[in-house]
Amino acid sequence: MGAGREQSSEGVSRAVVLSALQQAGRALTVTEVAATVQLSIATTRFHLNRLETDGQIRSAREQREHQPGRPRMLYTARRPEAVDAGAAYQHLAKLLAEQLISLAGTSGALAAGRRWAELISSELANPGPAGPGDPDRPDRDDVHRIVTVLDDTGFSPRLSGGGARIELHSCPFMELARNRPDVVCTVHLGLIRGLMTGSGDGVRMRMVLDGSGPCIIRLAA
Repeated sequence: MGAGREQSSEGVSRAVVLSALQQAGRALTVTEVAATVQLSIATTRFHLNRLETDGQIRSAREQREHQPGRPRMLYTARRPEAVDAGAAYQHLAKLLAEQLISLAGTSGALAAGRRWAELISSELANPGPAGPGDPDRPDRDDVHRIVTVLDDTGFSPRLSGGGARIELHSCPFMELARNRPDVVCTVHLGLIRGLMTGSGDGVRMRMVLDGSGPCIIRLAA
């Protein structure tokens, strides 16, 4: 077996050990972890030591009194947001989303999306003059600007319906959107409306959050 394959197998085993601790929801001994992941105690202890060195788990001696024998070492997983910046931002975003909807409702989420559009438009070289717009025929500059922003933001947009619709084939906020579509998807709707040269109130969104297809942005009435 090559060195690369050995390292890959070692990484998988370590991830399984970490997952076992995360799912346990309590402190486990090395024996309990080994039984759960079906590895030897020596191998399990090796992975636990590496995980603790990396700061992903913590260990402590078992607190017990008047019992014979040496106290056992107990291992617990640290919270994901404590060791991963992405998880920390997800946690913060969830808290802010809940606060936004509780204070300002969906209208506040729409306003936040429009504010986002203002910040983006101020950075564009030619955001285009504001005008009344035609709800039945989306302006080509509007469409180009929206598609560019959505692509830069990670939504993988595709035009359809002769330029009247935009399909969103990915979402960098999908995990949060599934839990709080009233906030996340409404903010995105406000963003798209804010990027229109007119009011953008005719823009509609059909959300698909189960993975069965793309979300659909309807630009034209």
